[in-house]
Amino acid sequence: MSNRPNFGKRKRLLDAENQVKSLIDLSFSFADNTNEALHNLSALLDQFQIPGGCEECDAYQTVPEQDPNSNIMHVNVVHDDDCPRLERIKNSQIA
Repeated sequence: MSNRPNFGKRKRLLDAENQVKSLIDLSFSFADNTNEALHNLSALLDQFQIPGGCEECDAYQTVPEQDPNSNIMHVNVVHDDDCPRLERIKNSQIA
């Protein structure tokens, strides 16, 4: 069971660059160290869909729950169903 806050339905960031910068500043302002700041940022980003991630479709990115013992942040790219790049990825995994 996660102890991360749940702010409800996932929201889409409209001005992604500035809003992500604000979330980073916010996460570090309440943290005692870098690991805690990354955990805070992960919890904040879990609530948002960040536009971008693919040049061939209207993809968005999400940040899944992170391993609190890791310094690596994972990001998922969610492609459109008819994305040509996604089709190539699927075909390369089958081969």
